[in-house]
Amino acid sequence: MMLGSIGRAALAFITENIVWFSAIFVVWAAIVLWANSQLTKVRKLTVGMATKYLKSHEDETDAQIWTNFRPEWEAAVNKLNIKWIPGKHNLWIIRGSTENITNILRLGPEWFESLRQGVVLQHRGALPGEEYKLKSRVNQEKEEKQLKKSRRKKK
Repeated sequence: MMLGSIGRAALAFITENIVWFSAIFVVWAAIVLWANSQLTKVRKLTVGMATKYLKSHEDETDAQIWTNFRPEWEAAVNKLNIKWIPGKHNLWIIRGSTENITNILRLGPEWFESLRQGVVLQHRGALPGEEYKLKSRVNQEKEEKQLKKSRRKKK
């Protein structure tokens, strides 16, 4: 084998202690799964709150919306009492502070711009489905589909 003496020793150690390695992996997986469920709660809350906020403040810029939306959102997230969320690469967990959540979900004016355009699925804070799209975006998509159908009929 091409492992060398250190590689063979490591492989022997792992095979002799496979139960311990499996137990450690299961505990790690459970912790990351729990943190992921915490992030999912925040994600659903954020998208739901943001769509409602955008519907009632369509005339504001994205920067103004983020500035006005953030205090309400932080209060709602603090009520959820999120302890831990998965880190950037989902390998370990980090503290569930509003600042960390903002960084992980990439929230900000750009996020609101994406939400208005209906491309929020490019962000980690994404939830598919018509109920999370803005009504103006859904109507725009319907109009585009009808326009395409009418063009096809003309041909």
